[in-house]
Amino acid sequence: MSEQGRLDAASIGETWATLAVPVGELISTEYCRTRETAQLAFGEPNIIPKAQLEQALETLLAIPPAEGMNTVISIPEDIRFNEGDALVYRPLGGPMGDQGYELVTRISFLNWFDLARIAAEPE
Repeated sequence: MSEQGRLDAASIGETWATLAVPVGELISTEYCRTRETAQLAFGEPNIIPKAQLEQALETLLAIPPAEGMNTVISIPEDIRFNEGDALVYRPLGGPMGDQGYELVTRISFLNWFDLARIAAEPE
């Protein structure tokens, strides 16, 4: 990971803290950039090998996180999103993810900083 990538990952974590977005479970692949991003932004992730995570992703997205928390899954970028983006999913019910999930929104890397700036402005 480049030095700029490390700074960006730390900035994402700071932004989440500014916005008071609680992180419960943190999952990452074993890939160095993906794992390092998760560590710098949020802490020590639970590592799931990429092939296994790809197979389990649909289920993981459908399982509700702990009450008041958010599950963060750090994966290598792909065609659905760009580096640093966040896809926000909502589980549709069922403790084992048996009701599926829906995509709520995509937050681009640069939008995180706008959200943090707005949150930090006095009312």
